[in-house]
Amino acid sequence: MKPSQSQQETYYRVSRAALLGFSLLAIGGLGVPWINEYYELQRDAVELNALESKLTSVRQRQDALNKIEQTIASETGQFFNRNVTKEKIESAREQLIEIVRVSKARLRRLEITPSDPRIWASENDDARNDAMPIYGEPSGFVIQSHTIELEADGSLDAIGGIIQSISKQGWLMSTKNVTVGPTNTSASPIKLEMRLVAYGLSVAEEPTDAEEERDLEDIAAVSTQNSIR
Repeated sequence: MKPSQSQQETYYRVSRAALLGFSLLAIGGLGVPWINEYYELQRDAVELNALESKLTSVRQRQDALNKIEQTIASETGQFFNRNVTKEKIESAREQLIEIVRVSKARLRRLEITPSDPRIWASENDDARNDAMPIYGEPSGFVIQSHTIELEADGSLDAIGGIIQSISKQGWLMSTKNVTVGPTNTSASPIKLEMRLVAYGLSVAEEPTDAEEERDLEDIAAVSTQNSIR
Protein backbone atom coordinates (compact mmCIF):
# COMPACT_ATOMS: atom_id res chain seq x y z
CA MET A 1 0.00 0.00 0.00
CA LYS A 2 1.45 3.31 -1.04
CA PRO A 3 1.85 5.81 1.86
CA SER A 4 -0.26 8.87 1.70
CA GLN A 5 1.16 12.31 1.05
CA SER A 6 0.75 13.32 4.69
CA GLN A 7 2.65 10.24 5.82
CA GLN A 8 5.44 11.01 3.37
CA GLU A 9 5.71 14.58 4.65
CA THR A 10 5.82 13.30 8.22
CA TYR A 11 8.56 10.85 7.25
CA TYR A 12 10.59 13.60 5.60
CA ARG A 13 10.23 15.87 8.62
CA VAL A 14 11.34 13.11 10.96
CA SER A 15 14.26 12.26 8.68
CA ARG A 16 15.38 15.89 8.48
CA ALA A 17 15.04 16.29 12.24
CA ALA A 18 17.08 13.14 12.83
CA LEU A 19 19.73 14.28 10.32
CA LEU A 20 19.84 17.75 11.88
CA GLY A 21 20.15 16.26 15.36
CA PHE A 22 22.94 13.99 14.21
CA SER A 23 24.70 16.92 12.56
CA LEU A 24 24.41 18.99 15.73
CA LEU A 25 25.78 16.13 17.78
CA ALA A 26 28.67 15.72 15.35
CA ILE A 27 29.40 19.46 15.37
CA GLY A 28 29.12 19.53 19.15
CA GLY A 29 31.42 16.56 19.51
CA LEU A 30 34.02 18.11 17.24
CA GLY A 31 33.52 21.77 18.21
CA VAL A 32 33.52 21.57 22.00
CA PRO A 33 37.22 20.54 22.20
CA TRP A 34 38.10 23.39 19.83
CA ILE A 35 36.16 25.86 21.95
CA ASN A 36 37.85 24.59 25.12
CA GLU A 37 41.24 24.85 23.45
CA TYR A 38 40.41 28.39 22.31
CA TYR A 39 39.60 29.49 25.85
CA GLU A 40 42.72 27.78 27.19
CA LEU A 41 44.85 29.57 24.59
CA GLN A 42 43.15 32.83 25.49
CA ARG A 43 43.97 32.30 29.19
CA ASP A 44 47.55 31.42 28.27
CA ALA A 45 47.80 34.62 26.22
CA VAL A 46 46.56 36.70 29.15
CA GLU A 47 49.05 35.03 31.51
CA LEU A 48 51.84 35.52 28.97
CA ASN A 49 51.03 39.23 28.66
CA ALA A 50 51.07 39.56 32.46
CA LEU A 51 54.43 37.75 32.60
CA GLU A 52 55.88 39.98 29.88
CA SER A 53 54.71 43.03 31.83
CA LYS A 54 56.42 41.72 34.97
CA LEU A 55 59.61 40.97 33.03
CA THR A 56 59.61 44.49 31.60
CA SER A 57 59.18 45.91 35.10
CA VAL A 58 62.02 43.72 36.40
CA ARG A 59 64.31 44.84 33.56
CA GLN A 60 63.51 48.48 34.28
CA ARG A 61 64.27 48.01 37.98
CA GLN A 62 67.48 46.17 37.10
CA ASP A 63 68.56 49.00 34.78
CA ALA A 64 67.84 51.54 37.52
CA LEU A 65 69.80 49.42 40.03
CA ASN A 66 72.75 49.17 37.63
CA LYS A 67 72.79 52.95 37.22
CA ILE A 68 72.70 53.42 41.00
CA GLU A 69 75.56 50.94 41.44
CA GLN A 70 77.59 52.75 38.77
CA THR A 71 76.94 56.09 40.47
CA ILE A 72 77.95 54.71 43.87
CA ALA A 73 81.10 53.14 42.42
CA SER A 74 82.01 56.41 40.70
CA GLU A 75 81.41 58.53 43.80
CA THR A 76 83.26 56.02 45.98
CA GLY A 77 86.22 56.12 43.61
CA GLN A 78 86.22 59.92 43.68
CA PHE A 79 86.08 59.88 47.48
CA PHE A 80 89.07 57.54 47.77
CA ASN A 81 91.04 59.77 45.39
CA ARG A 82 90.28 62.79 47.60
CA ASN A 83 90.79 60.98 50.89
CA VAL A 84 94.23 61.72 52.40
CA THR A 85 94.88 58.88 54.83
CA LYS A 86 98.15 58.22 56.63
CA GLU A 87 98.97 55.63 53.95
CA LYS A 88 98.69 58.31 51.25
CA ILE A 89 100.48 61.16 53.00
CA GLU A 90 103.89 60.38 51.46
CA SER A 91 102.28 60.31 48.04
CA ALA A 92 100.72 63.71 48.79
CA ARG A 93 104.15 65.04 49.80
CA GLU A 94 105.66 63.88 46.51
CA GLN A 95 102.80 65.46 44.58
CA LEU A 96 103.35 68.80 46.32
CA ILE A 97 107.06 68.72 45.52
CA GLU A 98 106.25 67.90 41.89
CA ILE A 99 103.68 70.73 41.73
CA VAL A 100 106.29 73.26 42.85
CA ARG A 101 108.84 71.88 40.38
CA VAL A 102 106.46 71.91 37.41
CA SER A 103 105.38 75.46 38.29
CA LYS A 104 109.06 76.49 38.05
CA ALA A 105 109.10 77.85 41.58
CA ARG A 106 111.55 77.16 44.40
CA LEU A 107 110.45 75.11 47.38
CA ARG A 108 111.70 76.66 50.59
CA ARG A 109 109.81 74.60 53.18
CA LEU A 110 107.40 71.68 53.29
CA GLU A 111 106.25 70.08 56.52
CA ILE A 112 103.35 67.68 57.06
CA THR A 113 102.33 67.07 60.66
CA PRO A 114 99.73 64.38 61.39
CA SER A 115 97.34 64.59 64.31
CA ASP A 116 95.91 61.78 66.39
CA PRO A 117 92.86 60.19 64.73
CA ARG A 118 89.50 60.67 66.37
CA ILE A 119 86.13 58.96 66.11
CA TRP A 120 83.91 60.20 63.28
CA ALA A 121 80.26 60.63 64.22
CA SER A 122 77.51 59.10 62.12
CA GLU A 123 75.95 62.53 61.50
CA ASN A 124 76.41 66.28 62.09
CA ASP A 125 80.18 65.98 62.47
CA ASP A 126 82.76 68.49 61.27
CA ALA A 127 86.29 67.45 60.34
CA ARG A 128 87.63 70.78 61.62
CA ASN A 129 86.53 70.01 65.19
CA ASP A 130 88.88 68.32 67.64
CA ALA A 131 86.20 65.88 68.82
CA MET A 132 82.94 64.49 67.54
CA PRO A 133 79.65 66.05 68.75
CA ILE A 134 78.92 65.43 72.43
CA TYR A 135 75.78 63.41 71.75
CA GLY A 136 77.01 61.94 68.48
CA GLU A 137 76.99 58.24 67.69
CA PRO A 138 80.21 56.61 66.41
CA SER A 139 80.02 55.80 62.71
CA GLY A 140 82.61 53.03 62.69
CA PHE A 141 85.14 55.37 61.03
CA VAL A 142 87.96 57.55 62.32
CA ILE A 143 89.22 60.79 60.82
CA GLN A 144 92.79 62.00 60.86
CA SER A 145 94.00 65.45 59.89
CA HIS A 146 97.40 66.38 58.44
CA THR A 147 98.65 69.96 58.74
CA ILE A 148 100.56 70.96 55.60
CA GLU A 149 102.90 73.96 55.75
CA LEU A 150 104.37 74.97 52.41
CA GLU A 151 106.62 77.89 51.53
CA ALA A 152 107.87 78.66 48.04
CA ASP A 153 108.97 81.61 45.94
CA GLY A 154 109.17 82.42 42.25
CA SER A 155 107.44 84.47 39.61
CA LEU A 156 103.82 85.54 39.92
CA ASP A 157 102.82 82.94 37.33
CA ALA A 158 104.71 80.23 39.21
CA ILE A 159 103.00 81.06 42.51
CA GLY A 160 99.60 81.16 40.80
CA GLY A 161 100.34 77.79 39.21
CA ILE A 162 101.08 76.24 42.61
CA ILE A 163 97.80 77.45 44.10
CA GLN A 164 95.76 76.26 41.10
CA SER A 165 97.46 72.85 40.97
CA ILE A 166 96.92 72.18 44.67
CA SER A 167 93.26 73.14 44.30
CA LYS A 168 92.88 70.74 41.36
CA GLN A 169 94.07 67.80 43.48
CA GLY A 170 90.59 67.73 45.00
CA TRP A 171 91.85 66.58 48.39
CA LEU A 172 89.57 66.72 51.41
CA MET A 173 91.13 69.75 53.05
CA SER A 174 90.57 73.16 54.57
CA THR A 175 92.71 76.28 54.24
CA LYS A 176 94.08 77.85 57.40
CA ASN A 177 95.89 80.70 55.69
CA VAL A 178 97.48 81.69 52.40
CA THR A 179 99.91 84.59 52.19
CA VAL A 180 101.38 85.99 48.97
CA GLY A 181 103.86 88.86 49.07
CA PRO A 182 107.04 90.34 47.61
CA THR A 183 110.51 89.03 48.41
CA ASN A 184 112.55 92.05 47.24
CA THR A 185 114.53 89.61 45.08
CA SER A 186 114.40 89.94 41.31
CA ALA A 187 115.08 86.23 40.69
CA SER A 188 112.10 85.16 42.82
CA PRO A 189 109.97 88.28 43.31
CA ILE A 190 106.94 86.60 44.91
CA LYS A 191 106.75 84.35 47.97
CA LEU A 192 103.97 82.00 48.99
CA GLU A 193 103.14 80.71 52.45
CA MET A 194 100.32 78.18 52.81
CA ARG A 195 98.93 76.34 55.79
CA LEU A 196 96.44 73.65 54.86
CA VAL A 197 94.79 70.77 56.69
CA ALA A 198 94.12 67.58 54.73
CA TYR A 199 91.71 64.96 56.06
CA GLY A 200 91.55 61.20 55.78
CA LEU A 201 88.66 58.94 56.74
CA SER A 202 89.28 55.25 57.41
CA VAL A 203 87.61 52.28 59.07
CA ALA A 204 87.99 52.37 62.83
CA GLU A 205 89.92 49.67 64.60
CA GLU A 206 88.71 48.19 67.86
CA PRO A 207 89.52 50.88 70.45
CA THR A 208 91.61 50.11 73.50
CA ASP A 209 90.50 51.12 76.99
CA ALA A 210 93.03 53.96 76.99
CA GLU A 211 91.70 55.33 73.70
CA GLU A 212 88.11 55.19 74.91
CA GLU A 213 89.08 57.02 78.09
CA ARG A 214 90.92 59.68 76.09
CA ASP A 215 87.93 60.20 73.79
CA LEU A 216 85.68 60.66 76.80
CA GLU A 217 88.12 63.19 78.24
CA ASP A 218 88.15 65.08 74.92
CA ILE A 219 84.36 65.20 74.83
CA ALA A 220 84.24 66.35 78.45
CA ALA A 221 86.82 69.07 77.73
CA VAL A 222 84.86 70.36 74.73
CA SER A 223 81.66 70.32 76.80
CA THR A 224 83.36 72.35 79.54
CA GLN A 225 84.66 74.90 77.03
CA ASN A 226 81.20 75.29 75.51
CA SER A 227 79.70 75.78 78.98
CA ILE A 228 82.25 78.50 79.79
CA ARG A 229 81.46 80.28 76.52
